[in-house]
Amino acid sequence: MTNSLRAVLLGGAAMLSLAAMASRQAQAQNIYGGGSSLAGPAYGTAAALYEGGTPTFNLFYGTSSSGTGTTAFISNLVCNNYTGSVPCPTTNGSVDVDYAASDAFLSATNLGLLNAALSPAGGSATVVQIPMFATPVAIAYSRNLGSDNVSAGTSTVQLDDNDLCLIFSGNVTTWNSPLLSHPLTVSTPITVIYRSDGSGTSFLMTTHLANVCTSSNSPGVNYNLGGAYPYTNGNGGTNLNAVTSATGGTTFTQIFTKASPVLPVPGNFIGASGSGGVQSAILNTTSYPGAIGYLSPDYTDIAPNNQSATASNPPAATVNGLLPTSGNISSGFSSYTAPTTQAAAINQENYAPIFPVPASTVYPIFGFTYWFLSTCYGSASTTSAITGFLSTYFTNAGYSSAITGSGFAPISSSSKLGKSIAQNLTANANGFNVNIGNETVAGCR
Repeated sequence: MTNSLRAVLLGGAAMLSLAAMASRQAQAQNIYGGGSSLAGPAYGTAAALYEGGTPTFNLFYGTSSSGTGTTAFISNLVCNNYTGSVPCPTTNGSVDVDYAASDAFLSATNLGLLNAALSPAGGSATVVQIPMFATPVAIAYSRNLGSDNVSAGTSTVQLDDNDLCLIFSGNVTTWNSPLLSHPLTVSTPITVIYRSDGSGTSFLMTTHLANVCTSSNSPGVNYNLGGAYPYTNGNGGTNLNAVTSATGGTTFTQIFTKASPVLPVPGNFIGASGSGGVQSAILNTTSYPGAIGYLSPDYTDIAPNNQSATASNPPAATVNGLLPTSGNISSGFSSYTAPTTQAAAINQENYAPIFPVPASTVYPIFGFTYWFLSTCYGSASTTSAITGFLSTYFTNAGYSSAITGSGFAPISSSSKLGKSIAQNLTANANGFNVNIGNETVAGCR
């Protein structure tokens, strides 16, 4: 990445693990990045396929959080993504951070701040924001409430949007509440496990809640949506501002609380860092026998890759009668409209479609996970390695299969969104000059 990239935009959280991906060839180009814990396992699975060919670079991915990954990218501090028991992949000083992974796209405000950081001397280098795949957000719950049967497509806990609003705002605190659409027979207290760190998963969850939790659902109920608010993005979708301030704003308590930063029901709401922390808390049936939380599918037993060891993963609830499967969200983004003009192609929000209130046939809580890259890199070999990998990633059926196995929906290269990515961001087929490595017009420094 260009050496001028040193400004810090987002606050980050603690690191959890490392997925070191692709083969470690001595002569290969090293590419460093990381972020999203939601997407970490999926990237590890998908990139392992690259070892079967002749990789031209080694891709390192540090699993931390969306906020931490973006901070590392912007500040060019690679070791932010590798802490605790996982060593930073370099022992010879600092190395450049080439990409970040996040489940919350950058808003227009923060895109402007990032672009200014990329080109402080007046150049026109810009961030390139690429959706990698679509993800449902699963509502996971304690196995003490009853085991589910994934293969039969059923779940013990059945919720609708109104139930989510009542539970995550603290208006319902027991599982047998008559306010629930399908109350359980047990009076077990509800413990909400939420992400305490800067989280794209929280962004996706609260985006949906902010758009469905209205007085028309439950007259007289005050949801008090802290800092959450709907808005319309460049692609016609209504959603939350991706990042609410230059210092973060994607934590649960900042976005969706009764009286931010005070939790709705202290003691009934427990914070956990990272997807792994939320998963562990929900699996802790002794401490939290009535736990509920939000996770990506690959941390639950709904992901096909996890169904041989379901006891190691919490079950997923149905929401509006649907489970959070790849098939139940893949049709949700078919209405995406690709940019057809240079002005539309330059607007990076047009590559971040979110549909917080999708059709009734679509699982309602889903979005995309992204890579943030640059139009300017320090070497042609870095640019070539990154664009080469992305071209393979979006066209190779093996990658799509790996993504589906983790419970996500791949972006087909033949879809409107996939074609737009290929034509505008990884290449310059339409001449819009917003693609990775487009140094001719970017004024790179």
